[in-house]
Amino acid sequence: MAYRTEIERALDEMISEETGKKFQGIAVVHAKQKWPQLVACERNWDGGLDAYASGELDREGKGVGLACSITATPSKVEKDAADAKKNYPDLRILIFSTPKEVTQYTAGIWAKDVLEKFGLQLIVVPREEFITWLMDPANSDICRDQLGIAPSMAPDLAPAYERAREAAKGLADDWDRMIRRTDRPLISLNAVKLNENGEPVEAVTTASLNTVLSEGQRIVLEAPAGSGKSTTLVQLARHVLDAGGLAFLLDLPDWIRSGKDFFSYVAARPQFASRDVDATVLSKLRGAQPPMFLLNGWNEVPVARAEAADAALRELDRSFGAAIVVVATRRHSLVPQLRGSFRLALSPLGRAQRGEYLRLALGDSAHDLRLKLNNSQVLDSITRTPLFLAEVVDIYRSGKDIPATKMGVLGAVIDSIEQSPEHQVALQQAPLRGHAREYLRAFSMEMTERGETSIVKKDALKLIGSVSDRLHAAKQIRETPDPREILDELTKRHVLVRAEDGSFRFQHQQFQEFFAAGGLRAHLDGLVSTNDLIEDRKFLVSYVNEPRWGESLRLLAEDIGASVGDKAGVEVGTKLDWNVLNRLHRKGYISDPRSKAKSAVVTEEGVIREILPERKSLTVSSRL
Repeated sequence: MAYRTEIERALDEMISEETGKKFQGIAVVHAKQKWPQLVACERNWDGGLDAYASGELDREGKGVGLACSITATPSKVEKDAADAKKNYPDLRILIFSTPKEVTQYTAGIWAKDVLEKFGLQLIVVPREEFITWLMDPANSDICRDQLGIAPSMAPDLAPAYERAREAAKGLADDWDRMIRRTDRPLISLNAVKLNENGEPVEAVTTASLNTVLSEGQRIVLEAPAGSGKSTTLVQLARHVLDAGGLAFLLDLPDWIRSGKDFFSYVAARPQFASRDVDATVLSKLRGAQPPMFLLNGWNEVPVARAEAADAALRELDRSFGAAIVVVATRRHSLVPQLRGSFRLALSPLGRAQRGEYLRLALGDSAHDLRLKLNNSQVLDSITRTPLFLAEVVDIYRSGKDIPATKMGVLGAVIDSIEQSPEHQVALQQAPLRGHAREYLRAFSMEMTERGETSIVKKDALKLIGSVSDRLHAAKQIRETPDPREILDELTKRHVLVRAEDGSFRFQHQQFQEFFAAGGLRAHLDGLVSTNDLIEDRKFLVSYVNEPRWGESLRLLAEDIGASVGDKAGVEVGTKLDWNVLNRLHRKGYISDPRSKAKSAVVTEEGVIREILPERKSLTVSSRL
């Protein structure tokens, strides 16, 4: 069967290319199915009708005529009525078929006018009738021959379709295991539809999003780090797959890096390759509903590949007009260009949603944590983000104190991993010898510097060798270990995971940003000790002025802002304040970098939110 979007596009092409004769042929076939007594007229010298049934064939002597047109205006209808009335005296009923939209209200006005002026009963057959009619599988030949729409899937491809669905389900399950622990409950998130100016216009839930999506819909799903974008994509994929459809959930940066067309990339995934579902087979599969393409991580595409990513999305848009496409991203200066797309922003958790998660995760013991979160302004803010709420629940369940910053929460998660019985001994023994964080920090700094969220094996091994050499020179290890053993241990014992293409990435981008924030903190510690204005300037240019370090700087600034009574933290905070103030001065937001404004100061990128003169450290409310 043809998909609605394919038919709509074909009708639009008829109108734009002014191929009225082609539409006439389709409309006559449709009319003869509805009114079998009609006889098609010759295309030239037809007297104003494209099909006609003489009144002699009707008991009441009423002649019936069909007029078709890709133009739908009152003047066109009146002209056809006048010509037909003149050449067919027994005409009493005029059928007007058009691929244009004509509402019932408009059709009623036309009918009244035609009856008064010409004494004809008018029946309008509008665009919607043709779309519905052509979607019927019985008319697939017309769609193929007249509209160029691919025919329905051959029966012998049904087994391949089911294998593809199994593979797609396996892909979604792997994503779910990677981004969410199975013991963590799922709750429905709220979202708002945004207009072209980024202003909210309509509220929806992720649960209702399944019914909002229609054929050919394009959505850009936006949300800050940890807000549930990836989990939402998994839920959408499973909904489509459970309903018998096809949904492909993929890592967008990895697809762009591969340089392959969409189906060639999909077919290379182990889940599909192991089931003998190649690109050629995928291109022939057609279910009752169009496929859904779920692409995660637009914001993670390196700047160097931005042009390739834009071209790939445009090609996907052109090649699969009926497909539903959802692109998930953090708020980004480059918005994915998809035809007719709308932006949807995930909202922070409300207290009721948070309470539901606590109830599902903790049962009867949820009450105490709920009170703790509700009564702490800091924890209340942090746990509005799904990822941090889940981590806080795990920390609470372990009986440990809950940190008051996002960086503190992430640090507690890392501590929990490193101190767990299955990892603790191995992380302290060879080859890591307690230096796992040094290697992970180096990975995070290198990947963030490149503007990427993954690193290929060759570069990872080289980086490990560099860190090992530094540790050896500092006499922290006796001999440099085999980099391959280090990489293997990190993927088995920590938050580094191996991607399907053989590269390596952090389990969640927030872990990369956490370790990068640690690297920035170490850099700032060095600036405090050297007090070198030239080095301060380098830090400003290399990190504060570069948007790719923004999330790590936000984590770090929030953590420093909470370090009351920590002398070292105050000194580092002062240094960070000075660097950021210099940036504001250079952009013209303040006249003197040595003076701190009491009012909120916001940069173009929203890099700094508020500087308080009462404290010698940076305080961040929601964004640095």
